[in-house]
Amino acid sequence: MTGLASLPVLQLVTPVSACGSYFANVYDGTSYGGTYYQICQGSSYSDLSSIGWDNRISSIDQTLQTGHGFIYYTGPTYTDSSFKACGTQSYPSLGSTFNNAISSILSTTSCPDRDSGDWRRDDRLPG
Repeated sequence: MTGLASLPVLQLVTPVSACGSYFANVYDGTSYGGTYYQICQGSSYSDLSSIGWDNRISSIDQTLQTGHGFIYYTGPTYTDSSFKACGTQSYPSLGSTFNNAISSILSTTSCPDRDSGDWRRDDRLPG
């Protein structure tokens, strides 16, 4: 009979995102409920219908590097109403203008540094 020292050691590993450490999760339910889709930092989608996510997003939780963000548009090909979310942001609800109305997402590196005094959360969204 062998001792416990000879048994293999199992390591619990947190699953790694396909995007690495920087991404946005968009959810079809408010408060990060329901199904989600992960968007990697630097990725853009001119027409969310191509991945089955047109007019489905109800909440957003993103973790991006300083200076990076996404612009969320209600029209395809980056048109119509929009809001910019920079860096790490959480939006448990999107308000009547953007809830289930986002049709395209544009990656941007034109986000000011949060410490510069120029950064602010988009005031068109609740929270």
